[in-house]
Amino acid sequence: MLLSLDERKRIPLGKILRAAKSNATLYNAEMVEGKIVLEPMMAVPEHEAWLYKNSAALSSVRRGLSEKPKHKLPDMSK
Repeated sequence: MLLSLDERKRIPLGKILRAAKSNATLYNAEMVEGKIVLEPMMAVPEHEAWLYKNSAALSSVRRGLSEKPKHKLPDMSK
């Protein structure tokens, strides 16, 4: 995709980000061999960051989330 700078020398990223269909709200930008590379990032609250640093805990959570419940939970909305 060819882009031009606007009058304030900015690159409009709206079309690129919509085309990428990413839910990321932060991007790490760096120059690689004369090209600007954007890497999607996510902000993780500090109190949840430990999970991503502990691979055993993260695998356990992912495994638990992927398992089907063995029984139907009662409707508690009544």
